[in-house]
Amino acid sequence: MALIRAHAHPRIGVLGNPSDGYGGRVLSLSFTDFEASVELGEEGPTAAELFDRLERGVAVGLERLTSAATRRFARSHPLPESTRLEFTTATNIPRQVGLSGSSAVMLAALRALARRTELVLSPPELALLAWEAETVELGIAAGPQDRVAQAHGGLLEMDFSMPWGPDSFRHHDPALLPPFFIAWDPRPGTPSGEVHDTVRERYDSGEALVIETMSEFPRFTTEGISALERGDLASFLGCMNANFDARAKIWDLSERDLELISIGREAGCATKFTGSGGAVICAATDLPNLERAEAAYSARAFPTLRPTTAPSITEIKT
Repeated sequence: MALIRAHAHPRIGVLGNPSDGYGGRVLSLSFTDFEASVELGEEGPTAAELFDRLERGVAVGLERLTSAATRRFARSHPLPESTRLEFTTATNIPRQVGLSGSSAVMLAALRALARRTELVLSPPELALLAWEAETVELGIAAGPQDRVAQAHGGLLEMDFSMPWGPDSFRHHDPALLPPFFIAWDPRPGTPSGEVHDTVRERYDSGEALVIETMSEFPRFTTEGISALERGDLASFLGCMNANFDARAKIWDLSERDLELISIGREAGCATKFTGSGGAVICAATDLPNLERAEAAYSARAFPTLRPTTAPSITEIKT
């Protein structure tokens, strides 16, 4: 049997994150400039051997991610434990900077497994498997935003205040967005699960500041989308800044993250994290301001990129 190839792209949290893990509302953009790719062959270990390595903690790095995705897939879809699986995985998504590189690896693995078993998964089904692989199989604290955004592509609004249904996710025209780019620290940061763990504990224990702040994020998404639809870019940028400022009230921020935020703001742009920290989205009402900000990041040795939006996936496919 020929090798099966599959891939997935990173995403940018535009507004509302991190409320997706708390029944909130978020807006995210998937983009194609980086990708995680998987080749799946038939000459490797059995599924049972992969699961054993995962459970014993022997599987590390990319193997840990693909094995967790396989374990989750096998719990609800036909995949005999005698099946031989050889994953060859590659990714050029910057590591641990909040662009959902780990989720992309899992999605690519799940797409390959679906093709191997001749199953057809809808984007919501694919996203749920990837989310459960990370949270249930690996025990990582994570909201569902990343996998939903990456499975659907495009510029996606997600409402997690209700069970997932036809009205939970809505695509928007990315042409409505103001001029923007992302900038990131090329040095890997802290795994996102570690970043989220302490805030989750404070939320679950009833800390008033965390609960109150978390309730603010969905409003930034709702107001920001409304601003986009009426062409009010200044108000949209205000929502971006407010999103970060609210987050800063309840998260401990590193010096490098504060530097990434301040460079863009000093250039007159709006900035916020793309995810858990290590990368920012920087947006302006006009190109001259954006170009000044790009030059400022480059002068401080932070790479920048104007992302290419991934196509929206609305039909059922793998």
